[in-house]
Amino acid sequence: MNSDDTPDDIRARLDKVKARRGRLMPNHAVLAIEFPAALDIYEALYAATTLTFTTLSPRDKKFVQLAVVASSETPIGGYHVADFLKAGGTPEQVRAVMRLAMIVVGASPPDTVGPTWTAVPGITYAQLFDDSFVAFAVASGIEAGVVELALIAGHATRRAWDRVGFHIVRAKQRGGSDTALAEALTTLVLTAGNPIFVQACGVWLRLIAEGAVDAQPAYRHAIEAAKA
Repeated sequence: MNSDDTPDDIRARLDKVKARRGRLMPNHAVLAIEFPAALDIYEALYAATTLTFTTLSPRDKKFVQLAVVASSETPIGGYHVADFLKAGGTPEQVRAVMRLAMIVVGASPPDTVGPTWTAVPGITYAQLFDDSFVAFAVASGIEAGVVELALIAGHATRRAWDRVGFHIVRAKQRGGSDTALAEALTTLVLTAGNPIFVQACGVWLRLIAEGAVDAQPAYRHAIEAAKA
């Protein structure tokens, strides 16, 4: 804590955050007291990754964020549900995102059990998964491409990189733009952690480099720059 800080200084910092978010979390107090510069950076990152909307609508971006919270089994963050409903989401869509999270969390049997089932081919996640798995989410009013974005982000929280890649390909096949995919991945930064975001971006860039998905020239330039 800066020796020049007064209780009023700290309260002013917290009041500023609360006015923007409508709520305070315990980490805000720690940052406001000990690291006010970091608090400003943290809130700027929150605004950029949570409150800024480019290609995705507020409802759709918050749907993806709910998938991150549910798939990572984070026992806090119920306010995300209120934010989603306020953005135009429905209770049925909240139930749909929870069902998607159940698919994400329960997706490992093909990887762990399937390899021993050599008598029957076609037991991998990619071979078994089809549109019928997520028909309920589309029926709730969420576009198929957004459902794929939610599955990408959800599987990223489990570090299931093969499944992340599988759904990136499906998202692109359904007309998903680079900007929409990037925007969906940013929901991971604060909700699941920056290392998860870094690795998920790495999966995407690898698919671009391999020619598995198309991308804007800027992404190929970035891949080449990283090699230099």
